[in-house]
Amino acid sequence: MIDMLPRDAATQRTVMRELERVVGSCRNEMVMFQPKYMAERLEMKWESVNRAIREITKLEPVTYVPPFRGRAIHMKCRDKPFAQLDIDFAELARRQKAEMEKLQTVIKLSTTKRCRQLEILEYFGDPDRRRCGNCDNCGGFKKLTTSDTRSEDADACLYAAQVALSGAARTHGRLGKNLVASMLKGSTAKKVSQLGLNRLSTFGLLSKLRQSDIVSLLEFLTQCGFIEQFETTKFRPTIRMADAAKDILAGDRYIDLTQSMPPSLVKEIVRRLSDKQPFLTVASEPTDEIPESDSDVSDSDVSESDFCESAEEPLDATDATSGSEEPVEDAEVPSNTLPSAESPQEEPTDESDKEVNDARTATIDSAVEHRVDLPEVEDIQPSFYWTWRLLTQGYRPRHIQQVRNLDQSTIFSHALRAAESNMPMKAQWLMDESQIAAVESFVASHPNQRPASMLSNLPEGISADQLLLYLKVEKA
Repeated sequence: MIDMLPRDAATQRTVMRELERVVGSCRNEMVMFQPKYMAERLEMKWESVNRAIREITKLEPVTYVPPFRGRAIHMKCRDKPFAQLDIDFAELARRQKAEMEKLQTVIKLSTTKRCRQLEILEYFGDPDRRRCGNCDNCGGFKKLTTSDTRSEDADACLYAAQVALSGAARTHGRLGKNLVASMLKGSTAKKVSQLGLNRLSTFGLLSKLRQSDIVSLLEFLTQCGFIEQFETTKFRPTIRMADAAKDILAGDRYIDLTQSMPPSLVKEIVRRLSDKQPFLTVASEPTDEIPESDSDVSDSDVSESDFCESAEEPLDATDATSGSEEPVEDAEVPSNTLPSAESPQEEPTDESDKEVNDARTATIDSAVEHRVDLPEVEDIQPSFYWTWRLLTQGYRPRHIQQVRNLDQSTIFSHALRAAESNMPMKAQWLMDESQIAAVESFVASHPNQRPASMLSNLPEGISADQLLLYLKVEKA
């Protein structure tokens, strides 16, 4: 089942592995489970697990029935035959038809190409209905005119608009308005640094404004037609600079935005950016952009719920560098229990064990040395990361069971998740030479066979965790 999922869908593959553990040998049966406990075991939010399950159910072999949340009919007289129940099927059909008509009306309003005001007035039967000329279907963007007279208020608003447009241009339509606002605010949120937004030249240029004001500014520019909002992924809108804004960004036009901008927003911009001057010289198009190493971000790398619209309001709105890191609920090893290079290791019993330990230590040092994106120890990391750190320090699985109070299956699960997160991983860290040799022999005797088939024919002495880890970090 794992092989039926995309290789870059790390969240789906993790959830699928847990679902297979829950179902076990009960194939072609409905197995009930507690969503809360599954999310806790995976150390993930249930919303992310639920989204992954819904994607998994697109596969033909998987059926998922979500928990029932709604109004139900409870039968009190269970001994009464169904034919004797006084059910008015005609009335139920009429109610269903009326509800569907209401739903279709709402859908029509949201998808119509006609004037939206005309649709609403027509629904209520207004005889004097007419086009509004202001909605998006009427092409009613806010009318802005070029001005020859300048004022301090107009300068501050135009400067803020130019910075916001420059920030939207540098993200190339890959981020939502909240993440762009976090970047312009100079937020220290974890997601901002993960995407490399803190390395853009527009990072923190609007740090004196509150993040909510920056979001309002981006929405205002969208209404004016200077920023376009679109969806590359359903329900995850992103923004990009429109062609109509190029003249403003280049400084070829001076526009007084104070006449059409919300007064409360004008007041905040003028109060905090009164010393700023807009760009009024012809400028080249922005050259810096999201770093290439961070440009190809998949849904599995950034949480679902969270890629375009998940940046939160800073804790202190007046702090120029304030931000809100996304909370991580995964367990963390206390600093006083973290292993170090001087941590005591198990004494080798003979020369052969000493050679194995030396070779293993050299492999670990080489792997860690070549990992350029190793997270800092002070960062809040998921639970599997700390298991991986213990493995890289030379601790064996039985040591980790004592240090972290984990069972053998969870340790192997953490190792698989670390490998899927592109962390260096070796099968020798969790298996001895005899176990690796047994797995290698078994895999060699089943060439070109899918992992699911091999799992169903495992011999004694080889566990499913050992086979999956070998296939992930060695065979691949």
